[in-house]
Amino acid sequence: DLDDTGIAILPSSGVTGVFALWMILAVATDALLAEGRIPLVLQSNLEPGARAGNELRIARHVAEGAGSISRGDR
Repeated sequence: DLDDTGIAILPSSGVTGVFALWMILAVATDALLAEGRIPLVLQSNLEPGARAGNELRIARHVAEGAGSISRGDR
């Protein structure tokens, strides 16, 4: 509650929603890996070399229109 105004901020539903989305991503990633596919996910730009790697992943996604590649296509 915001200073007894009756206005609620920072709802727990936001945290719950983000958590649910991350769990869906984890399950989808596991399913792709089980099929021998590697998801074309973006790496945090805080990691060294991530920007260049992300640019390659985006270009590959745009060119192929797919969100994953087979393990042999690395």
